[in-house]
Amino acid sequence: MVEGINSVRLRGEVCWPELKYTGQGKPLFKAKLRIPSQDARSGETQNAYLRITAWDEFAEYLNSLPSKSVVVVSGRIQERSFTNKEGQRQSATDIVVDGVEVSNELVGENQFELQGEIVWPELKRVGERETPLFKSKVKIPFVKQDGTPGSSYIRITAWDDLAEGLSSLGEGAVVKVSGHIQDRTWTNETGQKRVFTDVVVTNFTTPEA
Repeated sequence: MVEGINSVRLRGEVCWPELKYTGQGKPLFKAKLRIPSQDARSGETQNAYLRITAWDEFAEYLNSLPSKSVVVVSGRIQERSFTNKEGQRQSATDIVVDGVEVSNELVGENQFELQGEIVWPELKRVGERETPLFKSKVKIPFVKQDGTPGSSYIRITAWDDLAEGLSSLGEGAVVKVSGHIQDRTWTNETGQKRVFTDVVVTNFTTPEA
């Protein structure tokens, strides 16, 4: 049986925090983390803004922190689908928090690790240079709160040699991937802004090898 791993660690500044309560009275906290990094070519500082979601005691603790607190959060990646105001189906990627600690230093951290089976792999060549681009989902098994088995499906993206290496593994291969998460924004055909979350692979291994 595949051993599932779905782990994220982020360090950044809490921006645009919001605490709500569900109809059942459960606290729900949402915010973005501003995660600084240094551009490898220019050396300039650039910021990633990643959405986080927290429930129950984690929600209330994060909401109690002073404005623009720097935190280290651990958690997992979760994808969900919903119908927007225009009646169209959309998907969203949440980083669900299951651990928080306050940090005194704003040193950006942005890393994930996933382990599961490759499903729906696709290799393309894009741009004038025909750069290899690999996309698929990783099927990650887990146990639900009621003890029954379940699976998460997380989209991943890889480029260049990593793209070709992952593509060569094929459908159903067990893989462990790591890398960073990034959001990108674009305008759709109706002129509305959309946000897409990329889970970008920078390393992979095959645990069953």
